[in-house]
Amino acid sequence: VRSYGRSPIGMGQAKIARTISIKDVISVLQREPHLAQSTLLYRLYEWMPNDSTEKAGETT
Repeated sequence: VRSYGRSPIGMGQAKIARTISIKDVISVLQREPHLAQSTLLYRLYEWMPNDSTEKAGETT
């Protein structure tokens, strides 16, 4: 039996997990002048963990 179309071998490679960070989104939004002062940008800043809280437990 001959199948036409895509072969099932190539189907497994179609799904690739990709992630972007909040920092990536913020950096792109900051490039746009009309979005640089938007409330969306400030909300994304609130989602980011503070560096001071992360470094508070570290001893150097």
